[in-house]
Amino acid sequence: MMLTAACTPEVKVLPAQTVYTELVRLVPYEELTVLDAERLAILLDVEESLLTDAAAALDASRYTPEALIVINAASKDGLGTITAALHTYRQLLLDEYRDYRPQEMYKIEESQVQVHGLQAVYMIVKDGKQALEALASVQKQ
Repeated sequence: MMLTAACTPEVKVLPAQTVYTELVRLVPYEELTVLDAERLAILLDVEESLLTDAAAALDASRYTPEALIVINAASKDGLGTITAALHTYRQLLLDEYRDYRPQEMYKIEESQVQVHGLQAVYMIVKDGKQALEALASVQKQ
């Protein structure tokens, strides 16, 4: 099930790196490899200029689909482009892992794009419920 929270741009959001660092501390991930803005833009097939405040990592071995992507958009339009790209990325992973590693599918199927103000967060983890609770805790800061 995929859920996108209500978009309310007036909400104050933390810097992407702050949210990323806290989520890595609070949620167990497999081995993550940090992505710079250029690689993240390529992964999501978006203009790099949309990723001026972003922090992201994924399992570069592709053994697991686990990933953590946090992006703060500068505008509603930018946020729309980013969330659409994250949903497309999710679908690509579903297609890829269905045959490659079907035992990992549950992580993608349970993954969610969360929107908080102008911030989009996409987490693929073993325990989606724990990740959502951690995100809510971080966003309350």
